[in-house]
Amino acid sequence: MSLSFAIGFAVGIAIVAIVCIIFRIKHKTCEYDERQVAARGLAFKAGFITFVLCQIAVFFIELFTEKPLVIVAPGMLSWLETLFALLIFVEVAIFKDAYFSPNKPFTKRWLVIVILLALLSILRGFTADDAWFKLINLSAGVFVGVIGLSIFAKYLISKKTEREEEDE
Repeated sequence: MSLSFAIGFAVGIAIVAIVCIIFRIKHKTCEYDERQVAARGLAFKAGFITFVLCQIAVFFIELFTEKPLVIVAPGMLSWLETLFALLIFVEVAIFKDAYFSPNKPFTKRWLVIVILLALLSILRGFTADDAWFKLINLSAGVFVGVIGLSIFAKYLISKKTEREEEDE
C-alpha cells in the first residue's frame, strides 16, 4: 500500500463521516417499532455469532497448520470475515422487516443507487492492478449487490403477500 493510497483512503473515510453526520443532523433518525427493535437484536446476535465462529475457525486452522492463513495479502481474511458477518446481520434484518423503518420506507431510487454502486465496485475490481485492491473491490461489490438483490426480493415477497391478503 502506498502512502498516497493511505492518504486518499483516510480522506475518503473522513468525507464519508462528515456526510453521515450532516445527514444525521438534517434528517430525522429512523424510528423502529418494538417488533423491529427485537428483530434487529436477533440480527445483531446472528452477525456477532457468525463473526466469532469465523474467528474461531481461523484460529484453529492456524493453530493446527502452524502457519498464518493469508488470502492474497495480510488482512484480507479479516476483511472477508467482517463482510460475511455484516452480510448475515443485514440479511436477517431485511427478511425480518427490520432494515427499513416505517418513517423511511424502501424506495426504488435507493435500490437503483445500491445496484449502481455494486456494479461500479465490481467493475473497479476487474480493472485494478493490485491483487489485494481487486479483492477488496470485488468483495465489497458482491456484498452491496447481494444486499440490493435481497432488498428487491423482500420487496417482491411483501407485495405478493399484500396481494394475497387483499384477495382474501
